[in-house]
Amino acid sequence: MSVRKVRVYPLSDGQFTSQIYAGLFDLAHTGEIELEFTSRPKIKISERRDWGSKTNHRLVYLELMERDREPIKICYDMLDGPAIISMNGIELCDVYFKRSYLPSYLDMNLDMSELYAHYEGWQTEHPEWKSKILPYGLNCPCRSEFEFAGLRRYLVFLAATKAYRENPIRIAKVLIKKTLASARKNITSGPIEVMPTVASEPLILFQTRVFNPRDHVFSDEIVELNKARVETIEALRQSFGDQFIGGLMPDDFARKHYPGLITSHGSSRKEYLELVRRCQVVVFTRGIRQSIGWRFPEYLAASRCIVTEPLLYHLPTPLLDGVNFLSFKSPEQCIISCRKLLNDPDLAQNMRAANFNYYEDNVKPAALVRRTLDAASAHMQAK
Repeated sequence: MSVRKVRVYPLSDGQFTSQIYAGLFDLAHTGEIELEFTSRPKIKISERRDWGSKTNHRLVYLELMERDREPIKICYDMLDGPAIISMNGIELCDVYFKRSYLPSYLDMNLDMSELYAHYEGWQTEHPEWKSKILPYGLNCPCRSEFEFAGLRRYLVFLAATKAYRENPIRIAKVLIKKTLASARKNITSGPIEVMPTVASEPLILFQTRVFNPRDHVFSDEIVELNKARVETIEALRQSFGDQFIGGLMPDDFARKHYPGLITSHGSSRKEYLELVRRCQVVVFTRGIRQSIGWRFPEYLAASRCIVTEPLLYHLPTPLLDGVNFLSFKSPEQCIISCRKLLNDPDLAQNMRAANFNYYEDNVKPAALVRRTLDAASAHMQAK
């Protein structure tokens, strides 16, 4: 079987797309693909500009070449919500992988469709585009120890996106950092991986953020998000006492509005991951735009028992209530689910094993990117 060739036109260089790059580097290291970065793709796509002047940098474009077929043009959209981040991407590409994938949004059969109405219209004007959109899966920051061409990739990214216009000082610092890093061995970073056989303590973790509604377009949504998180923390503290670990991350908004709920534990990433390793049960709530935030896949990688609000977006391989998580719609239901996991060792151990297996098969960068390449190839063969 011939090796696939992947040519990438890097339209981002941030955490939201790092999982895709990590998977590509890992697959290149094992010889599954030949990987190169180009400044001359077959097509040039971009993020839409009708949302304002700021670029999100949550877009990846690549071309998959296999056998004697024409290159398959693939776009990855890592936007939090269901809206499409690249309109010329969905028009010109063969396959469009969407992080926050919601079939009812594609058909505009959505209770909250008015929130997105000013973004859209393509569903009725170009219904043929819908078949190109496939679910991406769970997204979180990662880095491969086999990364190469970091400086070249960044220079192509700057040229492609004109990102140097947004913050020239920051860009200069990153260039220096990448130049120095090119002379050193890369360090792997990404989800915390803990085997389900490693013991944990009978503790519940929910350490999270609240946001200032004034900083967001959809301020009413942020108010509801904050309310749900605060009420859940209050209920968990009252019900579980010292068995509960967490609270709100210490920032100016949280200190001003919820001073009694600030966490007493470390809030750096390293300190937080140590807490994850300790606690058997972790609580998860929806993110901005109802997104499935980075912590959820990290909990899978750490083989934790998960208690979560219902997940809105669809995944290529579904997560199952009662197998991968227990769901809740109120603080009272959250308490019941947490207590159930603490009191049922068999349920807890089975969930830990199921979640680690899901991570290995569906979230780990090489596995996820391999699946998207396979899905793109199958999609084109079926046309």
